[in-house]
Amino acid sequence: MSSPYYSQFGSGHPWGNYFVLSPDPDNEPSILFFYDNDGNIRIREYDSYRVYDTSLPDGDPVGLLRDLQYNINTDTLVSYTWTDPSLDFDQLITLTTGDDVGLLGEDTIRFTDKNEFIDTLAGNDDIYAVGGHDVIYGREGNDRLGSAEGPKVIFGNEGEDFLESGSGTGFLFGGADNDILYGHERVDIISGGQGDDTLVGGSGEDILIDLDGNNRFWGISGDDFIIAGDGEDWITGNGGNDIIHAGGGNDRILGSDGDDTIFGEGGSDHITGGSGEDVIYGGDDGDYIEGEGDNDILYGQGGGDTLKGLGGNDKLFADDPGSSEASTDKLYGGIGEDILVSGSGRDILYGEEGNDLLVASPNGQAVMHGGAGSDTFAFLDLPEGKAHNIEDFTFGEDVINVSDILEGYDPLTDYIGDFVRIFYRDAGRTDIKINADGEGDDWTPLVVVHADFAGTSPAIMEINGDLVADTKLFTGDWV
Repeated sequence: MSSPYYSQFGSGHPWGNYFVLSPDPDNEPSILFFYDNDGNIRIREYDSYRVYDTSLPDGDPVGLLRDLQYNINTDTLVSYTWTDPSLDFDQLITLTTGDDVGLLGEDTIRFTDKNEFIDTLAGNDDIYAVGGHDVIYGREGNDRLGSAEGPKVIFGNEGEDFLESGSGTGFLFGGADNDILYGHERVDIISGGQGDDTLVGGSGEDILIDLDGNNRFWGISGDDFIIAGDGEDWITGNGGNDIIHAGGGNDRILGSDGDDTIFGEGGSDHITGGSGEDVIYGGDDGDYIEGEGDNDILYGQGGGDTLKGLGGNDKLFADDPGSSEASTDKLYGGIGEDILVSGSGRDILYGEEGNDLLVASPNGQAVMHGGAGSDTFAFLDLPEGKAHNIEDFTFGEDVINVSDILEGYDPLTDYIGDFVRIFYRDAGRTDIKINADGEGDDWTPLVVVHADFAGTSPAIMEINGDLVADTKLFTGDWV
């Protein structure tokens, strides 16, 4: 049996002041409303068709109780609105213990479009607030706490809860245990709390935070900001230009659509930028990073990383600029005109398809494979340790650029042989050495080229365009 009610009575009644509403004229069991000693509204089944204490001798202001639906058979309060002039919120409800609706048990409650503060206490509760500026406090139990329109603040607390903000701005806090938090429209701030949680942002520009447990994040659409903790998390940005901090742990991250900025941070992460022009930082430990389509920038940073540009004109850096951490990284340019820069370890660079620029850093050893296309092999400075390696070189197609190493070389007045020398060993190996200022006899091994240099010289290579010594690449913001 479910019926609407409408009445009004004063606030601040002492214990024993109460009133009764009957749902229909057939003398069905009625509903008793009263205040207990703590000032909480209590609701109880009553077997009489009468109304008590309708007068207000104490002069308290009249509050309004309206739009109430109550199902006696299923012990369910479907909806009502309580207005108390002494409160900032239109409705303040504390669901108490006893033979009442909405108590320490499994409750189903639907509220109206007023401003409400809802405290469910313990039990597996189903709370749905419609419009208004509502605060819902779940407490113990596996609760379903949701809303339609209007800003909402929802606390799940203990138990495996489902929290949903609706079309208004939502502030969702999962609390303990494994929760599901769903944002929907507008801007949502979602915090999972303890446990292995699932956070779904919705269509607005959302903030998703969960620093505890192994969590799943879904940004959906909008420019989202996602922060994960030290667990092994699954993070998907989906649409929008997202910023993702994966935290510690071995995470799986997909930026998906949009121009995303992704920080893998600690742990061995698997990161895919997706479509859009993404910037990805692997962080500590050995990471696997893919740019996918469009023009991406990938930084391996610490650990032995694998970087793949795939489609687009990408920029791949084994380490941060100036890093001294030695590790073996592998960089794959993919399709497009890519820039690959080695780091402080023994890094392996694969230009693959397209006209690529492969750059050897001085504080490591680069092993460079140009692949298909007209590739340029360049050097930031003389190596501090072992010479670099070029594994494939095609005359008339590829270029070795030493311009940034040479000091004061002028092709109109200087002889290139004073700066660059070729030491032919066999058909499969040639050593190139550098005298940076062209004076004296101080030759430093620069690179070992695995190609047949028989019958050629630096002067011939310069004339043919296979060697470039007067066009610096690394001045200003060259990347």
